[in-house]
Amino acid sequence: MDDVSFAVILTRGAERANRALESIARQGAARELLLVLNEPDDPMRAVADSWVARGAEVLHDGPDIGVTPSYNLALRAADGEFVCTVHEDSELAPGCVERLRTTLGEHPEAGSVGPRIDIPGRGSADANTIWRDGAASGDADEGGPELRATDYVGTSCLLLRRSAALAVGGFDLRFFPAIYGDVDLAVELWEAGWAVLVDRRALNVHHSGAMVDPDRGPTRSRRARHFLLDRNRRRFVEKHEGWLANQPSRADAVSALQPSTDDLARARAGAAARWEALDGRSPKRDARRRPVEVPDDLAAFAFERRRDFEREMIAHLMEREHELTLEANRVHEAYAELHHENDRLHAAYAQLHREYEHLASGESRA
Repeated sequence: MDDVSFAVILTRGAERANRALESIARQGAARELLLVLNEPDDPMRAVADSWVARGAEVLHDGPDIGVTPSYNLALRAADGEFVCTVHEDSELAPGCVERLRTTLGEHPEAGSVGPRIDIPGRGSADANTIWRDGAASGDADEGGPELRATDYVGTSCLLLRRSAALAVGGFDLRFFPAIYGDVDLAVELWEAGWAVLVDRRALNVHHSGAMVDPDRGPTRSRRARHFLLDRNRRRFVEKHEGWLANQPSRADAVSALQPSTDDLARARAGAAARWEALDGRSPKRDARRRPVEVPDDLAAFAFERRRDFEREMIAHLMEREHELTLEANRVHEAYAELHHENDRLHAAYAQLHREYEHLASGESRA
């Protein structure tokens, strides 16, 4: 494990983060532990200080610079052959990273590997799929092989071959501050000839939810997360339209969040075929696709990007409000038309009733 550098972003939730860091320590002696402190509160800073006393290195301590720049900062600073990202709300099972490290050693064609993810209250996710429309889903594959190819691996626990990550430019800052950066990196690796794997023999318990924190402002709200998911998915589709054309569609999906068994089988077969085609060969180390981006002034970069993000979200919300207003007007007009039609039907019924009474009175006189 002396060739593994760990990278952890710390924000809020000191007790939870300390559990994550302790789980890293239980993995064994690592090369280094790199910390990025994104707008931490005092308890979190105290946790960071305690780990610095144990040998950790702080790469940034200040404004929230986002996930993608934070991991690029760690990729550039890391001294290990491998870089393992771990979320502050993750807990690595004993032996998790050693298992992943062994897998990358046995498979030189692999650029990254992740463990099985257990999410308390929601089950497992170990078969991540990127669909033709750019949507990404994590599904359980309990009956699948222990080691398999996958479309992407999330950063809650992701072991990267540093040379591969650097060769494809690391995390794309277009996906600031978060969401789809991990999906994009996986596709970059696949397109460059690297495999992306998941090893179910390794386990990470991901408690999830650290990103959503309304107390830290509107950009950390659940609504903001949904906006980011939609915006970054569109950016991802625009960037990888050619690659996505070969991905399966969710033709038989029960819903947008529940692909059918046949859809998932096609997706897994596609990832397996891509891996098999590599035939155990790592890509040629030719020219890099793009440099790893780390802005010189991280605070200014984060401020500008967050300001742009807030403006985009406000514009989106105003547009959505306009759409809802138009829809409400259409519903109101439709209701008025129904009400008018109901009046016409009521009048017709009254007329029929009068005619019926007239006929009935005529029959009685006869």
